[in-house]
Amino acid sequence: MKFFRKFSVGKRLVFSYTLLFIIIILVGIIGLKSLSKVNDASNSMYEDDLVSIDILHRLDENSLQINNDILSLIYDNDELMIKQLNDNISSAYAEGDSLVEKYNELNLDDYQKKELSNFNESYKDYRKKGQSVLDFVKGNKYNDAILDYRNLAISQ
Repeated sequence: MKFFRKFSVGKRLVFSYTLLFIIIILVGIIGLKSLSKVNDASNSMYEDDLVSIDILHRLDENSLQINNDILSLIYDNDELMIKQLNDNISSAYAEGDSLVEKYNELNLDDYQKKELSNFNESYKDYRKKGQSVLDFVKGNKYNDAILDYRNLAISQ
């Protein structure tokens, strides 16, 4: 430290402020790199986890809407309402198919892929049973539609 004593007070102050400035710059650079890592981690969490949860939630809402429309279809005898509910059900099935495709495009692990294949099988079976209920309603066989709907509700 004798080397530092040889300098005048002004030079010591300039040296210490320069050293503090360099330390502040280094802390800032390290902080920015850490923020970049946090940003990458949050983007990854959003893309991998939250998007898939959102798609699954929307798919669940879609299934509930289809179920409600089928139930309304059974108990409503108005032709205009039946046509509108049929259209709603068809568009909901199309939306459900697009949601399943979006979910399939995500980066899924082995467990999620297995569960997706199980869901696809159940979803196809559900659509067949739902279509049979729709066919009964189109044929004005409401009692058969009610029985078929009960089987549909039990299989869910």
